[in-house]
This record gives sequence, C-alpha cells and structure tokens, in this order.
Amino acid sequence: MKKCKGIIICIMIGLLFAGCGKKEMTVGSAVKPEDINEFYYTVDESTYPPQFFRYYFHKENDQWMFHFEKREADHWPLREDDVTESCDISLSDEERDEFFSYIENGKITKRSDEPLDSSGPYLFIYWNGDKGDSQVYHFENYGKQKNFESFCSSLIR
Repeated sequence: MKKCKGIIICIMIGLLFAGCGKKEMTVGSAVKPEDINEFYYTVDESTYPPQFFRYYFHKENDQWMFHFEKREADHWPLREDDVTESCDISLSDEERDEFFSYIENGKITKRSDEPLDSSGPYLFIYWNGDKGDSQVYHFENYGKQKNFESFCSSLIR
C-alpha cells in the first residue's frame, strides 16, 4: 500500500510540473491590442525550390505598418540578397482594426529552446510585458489564419 501511495504522489507531482511553463495568454483579454508592438508570420521551407516569405506588422511612432518580403533562389537558406518582392505600407485605422480582428482570441505561449521541426508558418508576437519569453502566437482557429493570409495578400501593393 505504501508503494502505491508513493507512486500516486509521484504521478501527481509529475502532472503538476507538466503543466508548468504551458501557461498561455489570450490576445484581447490577457494581452490588450494596445500592448502589442510587433507580429511576425514567416514561412521558411528548404524544399526545392526553397520558399521564404514574411508578413510583418509593427508600430512606428504610434502608426501601424505592414511589411511584406518574399525571397526566391535555388539555394537554402535564402538570404536578403534573394528578395524578389517586398513592400512597406502604413495601415489605415480600418486596416489596423482588421489586423487585430484576426489575431484576437489567439493564444500566446512561451518560447522553447527546442529546434523548429516544420516549415511554418512561424508566428511571433511582441508585446509590453512579455519579458522576452511569451512570444509564440497561435491563431484561434484555422479559419482565422486563412482569413489573415488573405488579408495580408490584399495589402501587398
């Protein structure tokens, strides 16, 4: 019986620690839109031909900006000198609000030291109070992610 209690206690402690570090925050409630400074959406694939593109939203002097960059070549990793398309635009208030509507209710979790094992998209969000560790973003659902991608495509001029 003693051995059984010890095993149960070990399992309970393990479950308690398994939940540590998994804390997630929700955009719109725990992290307010006014606290967000930057948002990155990046795809980086080493397949042939390799693929790289990034949507980057950031604030400059209280104005929200959108940056798009696409890189193409026959080698990997793709570098800055492989940029084939790019644009930078200032977002209107309506575009800024639409951007926030796509990331609202998404989850933010802690960064990991584990190597990335997919081609992305890699999503990172920077906000006041993240303390440099809670920056990995996950869309609320796949539909919002696809709508976000369409929105970004519509901004590319």
